[in-house]
Amino acid sequence: MDDNQQNLVLKSIAVSAGFHQTGASNERETAYKLLENFKVYDGKIPICINWLHQDRHVSDGTDITVPVKQYSLTMMDEFIQKSYTKLNESERLAMRHAVITAARQIAPMPLVHENRILANKLASMLAAFVVREFPQRWTSFFQDMFISMHQGGLWYNEGGDGVHTLGVKMLLECMRVVTEDTTDSDFNVKISTSRRNDVLIGLNEISKQFLPLMFGILEHYSYLAQRKAALHNMRSYLLANGRTLSQMSAEEKSMYQKEMDHLKFASTLINDCLKTLSRFCNSMPLDWTFGTSPDFLKAFLYLLREPSVQVEAIACIEKLALRKLDIEQWTLLIRQLPSAIKEANAAIGQDAEEVQLEKQIGGNFDTTDTLTLQLPYHRAISRMLSYVVSTNISQITTDKKIITGKGEKFAEISDFLRLLVDLIHHPSGRICCEQINAWIILLRDPQISKIGLLTPFAEELMTCYMDYLIKIRWEDIDEKRHAQCSLIEASFDDEDEYGAWLGDFRSRCTHFFKLLGNVEPKIATSVLNTRLQVLLARHGNGSPHDHLYSTNKQLTQKSDAIIYFESILLPLDTALSGLPAWSLQTDNSNRANSSEIRASVQEALLQLATSLVSWNPTYLWLKFRRTQLLEALKHYWLYNPSTLLQGVDALLGYLSAHDDWSADGEPLSGEIVSLRKKSGVSLVAIAKKVPNHLVPWISQLSEAVRQHLSSSTLLPSNRMHLYEFLSCVAAAINEPLARANFISDVLADAISVLESAEFKHVTSAPETFLSWLGVTESGSNPASVTDPKNVQKVTNTFQHVFSALNTILSVGKRCHEASVKRSGGIPYLSSQPSNENPMLNFRDEGPVSLQDLTFNDPFVHLWPRILPAVIQITDITLQLWYPVHQAQYLQNHLQRYLYAISDDEAFLSKVHDAHSGGVFGEGGTAGSVVSGTDRRDLNLVPRWSGWLNELRNTCFQMLGLLSGQRAIYAPELGKLYPQIVNSVSNPDHIRAMENRHLTQYL
Repeated sequence: MDDNQQNLVLKSIAVSAGFHQTGASNERETAYKLLENFKVYDGKIPICINWLHQDRHVSDGTDITVPVKQYSLTMMDEFIQKSYTKLNESERLAMRHAVITAARQIAPMPLVHENRILANKLASMLAAFVVREFPQRWTSFFQDMFISMHQGGLWYNEGGDGVHTLGVKMLLECMRVVTEDTTDSDFNVKISTSRRNDVLIGLNEISKQFLPLMFGILEHYSYLAQRKAALHNMRSYLLANGRTLSQMSAEEKSMYQKEMDHLKFASTLINDCLKTLSRFCNSMPLDWTFGTSPDFLKAFLYLLREPSVQVEAIACIEKLALRKLDIEQWTLLIRQLPSAIKEANAAIGQDAEEVQLEKQIGGNFDTTDTLTLQLPYHRAISRMLSYVVSTNISQITTDKKIITGKGEKFAEISDFLRLLVDLIHHPSGRICCEQINAWIILLRDPQISKIGLLTPFAEELMTCYMDYLIKIRWEDIDEKRHAQCSLIEASFDDEDEYGAWLGDFRSRCTHFFKLLGNVEPKIATSVLNTRLQVLLARHGNGSPHDHLYSTNKQLTQKSDAIIYFESILLPLDTALSGLPAWSLQTDNSNRANSSEIRASVQEALLQLATSLVSWNPTYLWLKFRRTQLLEALKHYWLYNPSTLLQGVDALLGYLSAHDDWSADGEPLSGEIVSLRKKSGVSLVAIAKKVPNHLVPWISQLSEAVRQHLSSSTLLPSNRMHLYEFLSCVAAAINEPLARANFISDVLADAISVLESAEFKHVTSAPETFLSWLGVTESGSNPASVTDPKNVQKVTNTFQHVFSALNTILSVGKRCHEASVKRSGGIPYLSSQPSNENPMLNFRDEGPVSLQDLTFNDPFVHLWPRILPAVIQITDITLQLWYPVHQAQYLQNHLQRYLYAISDDEAFLSKVHDAHSGGVFGEGGTAGSVVSGTDRRDLNLVPRWSGWLNELRNTCFQMLGLLSGQRAIYAPELGKLYPQIVNSVSNPDHIRAMENRHLTQYL
């Protein structure tokens, strides 16, 4: 390629880089094509080498040196990645020498020069040569790079301000990239293990030569301090003379700006050095930076006092803390960090005074408050301190002096933990979240809990972490009403990020509060009781009555009272679940002060439970919070059921709570439905946890349940909850016959529905079944599907039958789960030993009847009454998919939706956020089956597909429940075997099934 052709390429580079302003698109296209052709030109590398050697490139009077060298380096980089191994020694040396020459050309330039981007590319190329040639083929690496610029290297010249140059920056960046490429698994996959080992061995050999040079850069903190002192003197002089920065003379402004630039250069260079050292601390031998001469650890600790570099200094210490330290190294950190942080905080205070001084003379100071400006520092220091503890927990548990709970080392670790605890009082939740894993690890270790190392901090820790569970209303941040508005905005980008953080924080707190309750039950219960009493006193009546609904003046989920009561739910539930049994009931343990702790715990929890069951809020959302709190008490009621009946009675009362949102005759509001459903769920949860304590009151509970079941306003889901509640209690009855009779009474109404003449008629044939659903009538009278009376009638009759089936399934599952857990088994019917093998002396039980199986499972004796109806409705539902029926109903524009995928199935087939609102929420699929309508409308068409899916799935589950029990082999069910087989394995059924049906079926 001759000179003219090379000039065309250079001009194309200038056009591509925007140095030649041209509006002609064809010129840009031509330049692009020429550069693309140059990429595949075989002789491009010698040309690039020549361009790198040249000091300056000019095109049409414009300096294009930077884009030309960047382009050359890019070409060379691509070549090295693919064809470097094909080069001979002289070609490799020529390429390396060209890059070094280009680096030396820009090395004397200041850090803020436009060539800094080129410097980064050169550093990357130098690193590429290091990992491929050092130390075997590049033995002079240190002499070529780390000698001063006067001697032909890239390092700064001694004396003056030459340290702030691109040459130093390139070397620091080069060493950082080399360290990443040879030690970090994210970067070193393209480098062989043997090559990485060679480079690391070579770097270790010359480390004593370049590490002192890097330490010298850190020593330039004194230069930085001198610049700060000079600026302080200038500002003080102006203030003393009543002048401002704008009133300075031209010479004064020049001097002031020069000092500001030097301050910026110094902090930038130190930060660059710390970033490289951070990589060394993470991967290189510890003796490079820890406990050697020069002592980098002392430098890191000292640099904590400088705001512009302290975060990077903390990062270096953090990397060291994550390494496997010996006891002397770890102890050194524990001893020196508290004093270093104390000195850093004092220095930060002086910087705050300097900001005020600059403000007085009219400087362009940052208006952000000091606490917000220090957020990155506080986050970094909190995370680093927690790593010092959490990653070296064995240093505590293996040190006999610490484990004894006395002595100097124990005092040192206590002081260190005090520093951590002081940090979690920071107003930003980000700070405390950085530490929570460390506290969980400490609480989980049994040796640490025995010595009481955490006892002095337990109350403070629990109180602080409970405070951060109080949800922030983001509208208060947007409208600047929050006391720490700027700090919260600096902590989280937006409401979505805060919501994600809060969810993660609550998840971690689950383990924290549970462990804290187990290790410090006295403190945990005392804090919980105190917090609840304060909440009841301040917000128990809804005060301050903010963020109300405009229509009925009810509290909303954004009201202060609701938010504050929500914040205690998680700690109450998890801490109570973690309480050790000995703290709630007498045992034979030899724990110190166990009687005193037990008495305190019992007293606190009794007061807490009494306050909750006697609290009777009038606002609906407060009732909802009370329901959640009562459910959490199930862990306490397991040991002391004195207030259990009052709590259950309150939850039963909420099943019929009055709706203040909807007028009489209107559908129930979403708020009241949420309360009723939550109350039902809480009843079931309590019954699962403490069924034995409810058995003595089973007659009163049964009567109360029957009254609710007879109510026309009871939700179908609550009806199921009540049956589950009673079945859980029944499972705790010790007498098998009484247990079975009670289950029979509970399910009497549901079974009567399946045995009714109406049900048998409805399931006698597909035609009658479809007529019952309103499908048949829609063919001749399309208006019937939207007629309110007809829709209500069909919906009520379906729910009547489906609720019966669902109730039976739910009770059957609960009884089966309890039978699996129940010990003892069924008494043997025969005591004859086996004659086959005396070593396997199994007894032959013979046929086991349902009456005998009822000894363990009180539900199984009902199968002969339930199974015929289940088989019949399964057959009818599956027959609807036979081709003969599909051919008939798919032709009708309404009846065809019988075979549609339901809204719920469509919604569950995709991944959705847990708070999206379900099928009816934002992004839900309600209305996607029948466009423009959903199941909430008075329209039968969108309901059919969902009803059939629910019926089919419920029947499959009931048959699955039977298949997993011994009852299926009982003689009483023998006559039903042909029907079971014909229903479950009917080839016509299986051929007609869709894939979604088969999934449920299998």
